[in-house]
Amino acid sequence: MARARSHNNGYFRVLVKELLVMVRSGNLYERVVKLGVRVIGCKQPCKGVTRSLEGGVIPRGLVLELFNVCPGQFKLEQLREFKKAKVTILGINPGHILPFEAVAYQKILESLLCRHGTSLEELESCEEKRNEVLRDVYREVLKAWYSCCGSWRLNKVRVAYVRRVKHLLLELRDVLNLREGDPILWSNLAYCESSGRGIPPEETVWTCMSNYFIKILQLSGDVIICLGRSSFKYVEGLKKGEAKTSSLDKGKLERMRELLADKSVIGIYHPSSRGAFTKYFEDGKESIVKRRLKDVYRRKIGDAVKAKSAEFIDKNDPH
Repeated sequence: MARARSHNNGYFRVLVKELLVMVRSGNLYERVVKLGVRVIGCKQPCKGVTRSLEGGVIPRGLVLELFNVCPGQFKLEQLREFKKAKVTILGINPGHILPFEAVAYQKILESLLCRHGTSLEELESCEEKRNEVLRDVYREVLKAWYSCCGSWRLNKVRVAYVRRVKHLLLELRDVLNLREGDPILWSNLAYCESSGRGIPPEETVWTCMSNYFIKILQLSGDVIICLGRSSFKYVEGLKKGEAKTSSLDKGKLERMRELLADKSVIGIYHPSSRGAFTKYFEDGKESIVKRRLKDVYRRKIGDAVKAKSAEFIDKNDPH
């Protein structure tokens, strides 16, 4: 009885805290920026991942954009009109940063430290100044992403996996009821890149989810598309109430399960996987982003969305 009461108290503490945040917070864009500041400024000492604010190796992957609207065609005010994203794209964690990316992030930080008349050392001792600078850092990182990946003219998207995901969304616009200008949220379960090859340890992923995933679910609408089996298995386990971890208290686990109850969770092969992702599309010699999605997968995804279920779209099970 005491254990059950403790579990209920934990759940209600999470729920009350969440409601207070929602009341105090504003629109979708401002809530994403607020979360982005927390992500970039994270100091959690996690295993198996690399993070260096000074070195430009930052936690990353949280982006908000508008469906089929290129960055130069919308104003910030349009992002502020929404309360939730229409579709959330969810990876496991970012890949290894390229040298030019790290240099770009270093320059962004150096420029903003100069503009604010402060230093990294001062940021460590002044939380208010730290949040002020990191808010500007996050906005500049968003601008860099829009410049590199924000276009819906797919030949202008410089990162291959983003280009492929956008093509899939364009192919699924009717199935997902996506209209031009609907908000798309990109995120990860863990925001730091792996120290070595492969994905982070489970403990690290759960720790990051403990800190941020309830917020992501609050920002998400009815559909979550998981990139790769790894991210899908975490979210599927939560949705089905099968997730077991000592890194999250039962209150948070229960709240995540509750928030996922009315969402469709679609797992797909990671767009950078060798060959598997391309099986979703008609055969042809042209680029994948010029090929049509096969009707069988369009139907399977549509059925999963209607059922609000968790389903991985397997290329070996086309029925």
